[in-house]
Amino acid sequence: MEKSLLQNKTPRILGSFIFVVCILGECMCQVGGEAGAYLRAPVGAAMTACGGSQTAEPQYLSTWWNPAQLSNLNKSIFTLGTGLYSLGRTEAFGSFEFKLPPRVGIGLCALYRGDQVIDNLYTLDETKLETASFTTLTIKAALSYLVTRKLSLGLSFGVFYQSLPTSYNESFTESGNQTSLNYSDATSVSGFSLGMQYRVADSLSLGLVLRDIDPLQGLSGRPASITMNWQLVSPDSYNTTVTDEILPALVLGAVFKHRLYGKPLRLSCDIDGYLFDGSFTKLDHMEAHINAGAQWQRWQTFCLRLGINDIAINRDIYDASTDYWRNFGFRITGGFGWDVALFKKPITINYSAATDKVWAGLDQMLDFVYKF
Repeated sequence: MEKSLLQNKTPRILGSFIFVVCILGECMCQVGGEAGAYLRAPVGAAMTACGGSQTAEPQYLSTWWNPAQLSNLNKSIFTLGTGLYSLGRTEAFGSFEFKLPPRVGIGLCALYRGDQVIDNLYTLDETKLETASFTTLTIKAALSYLVTRKLSLGLSFGVFYQSLPTSYNESFTESGNQTSLNYSDATSVSGFSLGMQYRVADSLSLGLVLRDIDPLQGLSGRPASITMNWQLVSPDSYNTTVTDEILPALVLGAVFKHRLYGKPLRLSCDIDGYLFDGSFTKLDHMEAHINAGAQWQRWQTFCLRLGINDIAINRDIYDASTDYWRNFGFRITGGFGWDVALFKKPITINYSAATDKVWAGLDQMLDFVYKF
């Protein structure tokens, strides 16, 4: 038996390596290919329906979108929601946000995103493995201060956790060969976002957010990036550490309020820039993502939303225009908001639906917002 195990050692290590690559590709590349790519999809049904914009003046989930908005809240807000993506990934989120008069706002937000059913996984000898799962959990706490009637500043702090299967074990028993999965995980307690909101007028708000940096690490002389140190577990003690970095984003947003046919109209636009790494060194492949949307309060308790999400702009437009337009993709989004009395409490129900970037399926999100 020992001789058999030694003979199978090399293919098992090779199989584990291939397994890691395949799982990372399945779980990461579908959402952008970067360590923090799962964070890029918009959170909240109202924001998703409006194309993933509203950074300048989020209606809720300010802890996630722009912590500077917290000090402008008129009511406390409790949010609970869930989402289902076209590739089988799911999400759940919740937040509680409130204001301490006259100038301070506080918020707490949690987001789960993952895939609970990763099947059709096999060993090198074509033995089917158990169903696997990919898990991410992000928690953010935020604080905001109202500097003037027009200007507010905010800071949020994040905790990031990810887990996925990276290898498998084989054991030999009297009943036959047994296989089991090994899970690897990574945690980072270092994510800061700095937000600013400026209300130019009652009808126009501007927002600026620097997301996902680690200034405390920067002060120590190291890159101010959020690092995820993966302890990749293998069955033969060939464990190794792989470090991923979550890229920071610089987000500029604007919200303009007007009227259409006498009904309130809200136009929003965000530009997400991925321009530098945690060392604030210019990226070799900088790009911006444009998101825009509209919300029309057609009825007193019911509003309609429509948007366009994730239009990527980079140098490939002129360096490799053929490839750029061949791979060009974006998402069409839409949804509604409905104010109802649920359990004798005034609650807003928000729903959104969006195409994925290759228009092969539909992403859906539903949340409940209670203001008191």
